[in-house]
Amino acid sequence: GRVQGAAPAAERPQVDADLPRADRRARVHLVLGVRLERGAAGGGRALFSGPVLEAQREAVRVGGRARLKKRVQLAPSDRVEDSTMDREEEEETLAARRKKLKRKRADAQRADARAMTRAGLSFAEQSTRALPRDVLLRIFAMATELPADVADDARRSTHRTGAIPLVPKLASTCRAFRDVLRERPESVWRVVDLSYGWCRPSDAVIRRLCASGQWAKVHTLNLSGCATLTDKTYAALAKHCPELKHLDASGMGDKVTAGALASIAGRLESASLDHLSLSPARGGVRGATTYVASALTGRLKRLSIAALPWLGNDVLPAVAAACASLTSLNVSESAKHDSVAKFPWLALMTGCPLIESLSATNFGPTTGWTPWPAMGAANDPFAFVERGGDGPDEEDALPGWRRLRALAIGVGATRAGNGYAWGVSSVSDGVLLRLLWHAEALEDLDVTGCWNASLHGFERALYRWWPPLRSLRAARTKLASDEAIENVLCVERVSRFADTNKKFPVFRRLSSTLETLELGSPLSHAKRVTDDGLRNLQKFDTLRELGLAGADVTDAGVRRLLEGGPPNRPVGGTLRAIDVSACRGLSRAVRSAATASGARPLEILAAIRRGEKEKEKEKEGGV
Repeated sequence: GRVQGAAPAAERPQVDADLPRADRRARVHLVLGVRLERGAAGGGRALFSGPVLEAQREAVRVGGRARLKKRVQLAPSDRVEDSTMDREEEEETLAARRKKLKRKRADAQRADARAMTRAGLSFAEQSTRALPRDVLLRIFAMATELPADVADDARRSTHRTGAIPLVPKLASTCRAFRDVLRERPESVWRVVDLSYGWCRPSDAVIRRLCASGQWAKVHTLNLSGCATLTDKTYAALAKHCPELKHLDASGMGDKVTAGALASIAGRLESASLDHLSLSPARGGVRGATTYVASALTGRLKRLSIAALPWLGNDVLPAVAAACASLTSLNVSESAKHDSVAKFPWLALMTGCPLIESLSATNFGPTTGWTPWPAMGAANDPFAFVERGGDGPDEEDALPGWRRLRALAIGVGATRAGNGYAWGVSSVSDGVLLRLLWHAEALEDLDVTGCWNASLHGFERALYRWWPPLRSLRAARTKLASDEAIENVLCVERVSRFADTNKKFPVFRRLSSTLETLELGSPLSHAKRVTDDGLRNLQKFDTLRELGLAGADVTDAGVRRLLEGGPPNRPVGGTLRAIDVSACRGLSRAVRSAATASGARPLEILAAIRRGEKEKEKEKEGGV
C-alpha cells in the first residue's frame, strides 16, 4: 500500500542495478525509513505508532545506514566474501537475540519468584487464592471419599482412594493446602485404608491419630491383615470415632478380644471378619463363634464371615436372630471343620427378609452342607408346594427374599495333592426352589458345580418368578448342555397375563436378558455343548460374555454363531468376549488367536476365515 509522506516514484532515488540484492534492499530500507520518519513528523499517517514505530525507526536508521556504508566501501571482488560474512553476522545476530530473550524470561521468572517469596506465597497458593477455603476443603473431602458404587470393586487394591495417601500428598504440595488441611482435618479423614501390605499401622500411631481429633468423622476403616493390633486400638476407636460405620477387620489376630470388638459393634453397619487368625489352641470353634457373635447387632447391614473354617453351626442362627436389617451376607469357604455343617435357610428367610446378596460358595466341608430344616420336614412350610398344592394365596404367604439380586451357592474346585478336587453340592431341586422363592429381582445367579439339580428343577425355579437374570454361571451343571440351551434357556413361556381373565398371555424367555453366560470354565469343561447348542445361542439378544471352555465345538460352529442371527445384526452381535480355551475341536490357530486377543470375537472370526482360505489354497494346489 501507499504510505503517506513518501515521495512519488519519479522523485525516488535510483538504486544501482549492478548492486547485489542485499545492497539494494538496504538502500530501499534506508530511504523508506527516512521518509516514514518524515511522514510521521509531518502529521501524516504512518504504518506503525508507539513503541513499534520507534523500534522500526531505530533498526532502519542504524542497521540500514551501516549496511549501506559498508557495501559502498567494498570492492566488487570482495562482494562474495562479504555475502558469506553477512550471513554469519545474521546468524550471530539471531543467536544473540535468542540468548537475550532467554535472559529476559529468566529475569522475569526470578523477579516473580522473589515477589511471591516476599509476599509469602507459592504458585499453588496464587492459583488457589481466589477459591474460598470452604470450597477448597470440600474439593479435598470429595477427592478422599470412597464412592459407594465402587466400594465392592476388587480393583481397589491397586486403585486406592481415601485419606491415605491423598491427604499427605496434598499437605506436602504447598503451604496453602497444608493450612486448609490443618484447619479441619476431620473433614478429609473419613475413609481410611490401613490394610497390611499398604502400610503397617501400630497401636501407638492409631491412638495418636484418634486422640488428635483427626479421626473424629471417620466412617470407613480398613484394618485387614493387621494382626499386630491389640485391644488398645479398638478402645481408641470406640472413644474417639463416634461416626465409624464400616469396619474391615479381616485377618485379626488373637491379640484382640471379643469384648474389644463388641465395644464398637453397636455403631457398625458393615463388618468384615474374614480370615480370622484364630488357632484351635485359642478357642477354635468356640473362639470364632464368640468373635462373630460379639459383632452382631440390629444395625448391621453387611456382614462377611468368609474363610472361617472353625465357624460353628450356631453362628448363622444367631445372625438370623440379631440382624433383621441385614442386606448382604457372605459365608463362603466357612464351616469346614464340622463333620455336618447346617445351613439354616428358613431362619435366614424369616429373620433377614431384606437380604439382597447371599454368597455361600464352598460352604461346609467337602461332603457338602445340610439344609435345615430338611426338605419335607414337619416344620418345612414349602412341603405342600412339593405335593403340588400351591395357590396364589399360599404362594404369597410363604417366606422368601423379595429383594434378592445376587445368589452364589456353587461348589468350586479346591487344590488337592494330585491336582484339584470338586466338593459335593447339596443344592437339590427342592433347595433351589426354596432359595429362589419370591426372587423376582434376581440378576446374578451362580450355581457352578450344582450337579444334583435337574433340568426340571432349574426350569421350575427360574420360570416361576421370571427374574431378570443378567448373569448365569452354570458350569458343571445340567444346564451346560445342548438340551438345556434349547429347552430351558431359549424356550418361550408365559410370564404373565395382560388381563385379569388370563386371555392374553405375555411370552418371555431367559435368553432375552442374559448378558453373561458361563457354561464352561478352565477347571470345568462344557463337554456336552456342541455346534447344535451354538446354533441356539444365536437367539440370545443381549449376550456380551460367553464361557465355552472345553466345549465340543468346531470352527464352522463358532463362525456360524458369530455371523448368524437376523439380517441387520452386526458381525459378532453383542458379544464382547467368548472363552474357547481347551476346545479341542477348534484349530490350533483359532485357539492361539483367542488366547492372544483376550477372547475377542472378531479376532477369533478373522482366524477362522484365514484358516478356511489356507485350506482352499491347499486344495487348489493339490488339484
